[in-house]
Amino acid sequence: MVHEVQSAAAQATDTWVIGIWFGMFIDTDQRWPRNDRQRGDTDIDTELYRYGLYRRTDSGPVPVLPIRFLPLEVALIRPYLMLEKVARDWTEGLRYALFIRPPDLTDSERERIVLTAQQKQDALEYWRQSMGPSGVSMAQMGLLQETISRLLAAHQRVVLVDLPLPKWHREASPYYQPYERAARAELFDYFSNRPGFTGLSMPDLDGDQDYSDEVHAKLHLARIWTERLAAVIEPRLCSAVMSQLSGPA
Repeated sequence: MVHEVQSAAAQATDTWVIGIWFGMFIDTDQRWPRNDRQRGDTDIDTELYRYGLYRRTDSGPVPVLPIRFLPLEVALIRPYLMLEKVARDWTEGLRYALFIRPPDLTDSERERIVLTAQQKQDALEYWRQSMGPSGVSMAQMGLLQETISRLLAAHQRVVLVDLPLPKWHREASPYYQPYERAARAELFDYFSNRPGFTGLSMPDLDGDQDYSDEVHAKLHLARIWTERLAAVIEPRLCSAVMSQLSGPA
């Protein structure tokens, strides 16, 4: 979608940052069941079809009108989007009450969380049900490999980040080791010598007390890995921008 509205010159300065962990690689039929959508439709696909700007094809969503009209189409549906947002804001309290959703925690509240043994077991069971019987999907791994290959072939930059997990989850999950082996072979090692590709792994950031649940880092840890990521991204962004500004010699 980004490429659809970018010029070739703008695409040449793109740096794509992709964070991955085993929860991203769920089999399509397991992740997107067909009870309320077409087979294989993702949440993004559903949103594209929702406003009539895209139509369904065997190869995925395609624009109904030529892509040059997309900015105008988006402008035309903005009043509807604003109305929808207002309605959601007004009914937020009622929706929380009806669906018994707990209020969002503040950063300070998340910092104080210490998971119990039962909460850890519940999290493991949740991911067992989410991943399904097939576990880590090699088809999804291959799709990401194909996507990165296309980006690199277009002389764009890709930073692939193996997101850290708390040690208890990493060691207890049956999905972590298969994911780690596949990600190393199919992604990190596969692209290691390709110009424009950078891999980043932070296995040392695995302290159990540094996470508010089985995957989400508390604020103090998020700041650390954000700084590490920024140190990798900034030189590449600066190089791309300077190259664009200097133009042809």
